[in-house]
Amino acid sequence: MSPRADTAHWVLSTNPDDVRNLRAQLQAGERVFAWTVDRRSLRGDLLSVYGHGANRAFEFLGRVISRATQSKVDRDWWSYIELVRTDQPLDLAAAKGDPVLGSWPPFRMMSWTVRAMDEDRFARLIELMISRSQEGGEQWSKMLSGQGPRPRGSLHRASRGFSNTDGSGMIKELRLQESIEAAWVDAGSARLVEPSDNIDIPDSRHLGTAGYPDHVLVDLETQERRLLVIEVKRAARPGAATDGVTQLRKYLPEVARRAPGWEIKPVLVALNFAPAVLRQARAADIECWEFDVENHCFYDPSQSS
Repeated sequence: MSPRADTAHWVLSTNPDDVRNLRAQLQAGERVFAWTVDRRSLRGDLLSVYGHGANRAFEFLGRVISRATQSKVDRDWWSYIELVRTDQPLDLAAAKGDPVLGSWPPFRMMSWTVRAMDEDRFARLIELMISRSQEGGEQWSKMLSGQGPRPRGSLHRASRGFSNTDGSGMIKELRLQESIEAAWVDAGSARLVEPSDNIDIPDSRHLGTAGYPDHVLVDLETQERRLLVIEVKRAARPGAATDGVTQLRKYLPEVARRAPGWEIKPVLVALNFAPAVLRQARAADIECWEFDVENHCFYDPSQSS
């Protein structure tokens, strides 16, 4: 499988249960896995898998062997991936301490499941990983030189095969964030930011001291150049860390600075709202929506019973 000119590079983050399962299956000779990925993933993209929790290390290298498909069961995006394991994982402290790799923005907040990495940093990550594992390096080279296995079948009904028992992994609010983005985009109401938009917001959405907006999307329900800056809460409750309004107020000036010529529209989405937060949001001209998880749609919270 020859690399594409536009090959993307991904880092997948997963929990200790997944790491143990991968080790066991690779030891048994398996090398192809159905995995949750970024919706933009394409066959031929390269990846590394980071194990958080007790592991805190980069242990697996691989490539995507099928275009991302959204599951009708859990609404996640799935691909088949091919993996090899390095027998001496690269621990997080060593990665952060590297002069090239250590400046990667997503290292500042590790509560994510997949992030894009630029080509230069990814090359350095691979170099550090295979320098610790001769066998892993040989398997990696062999993988890249081959065509790779073909996907096994449809992923439209994919879902996790076993639970995460140690309590780590994707927290519920992060899963909610992904569902909300998918619902917005799938409805045709918004799209992801593209390079041609000339917006200086990295894939990690890291805005320096202003923090990390949950989503920055291009609004498709207007002819104007408008960005939706979205904060997600499971329950919007009074308090600087829980109301969502406080965070949006921090994001807006920095997003406006990084997106000249764009109108900025703040949006707060939650499963439920405290009345005080609704009043606070309206006073700040922040649009509020209540998200229906089961039906993947939005309701005006002022109409909720």
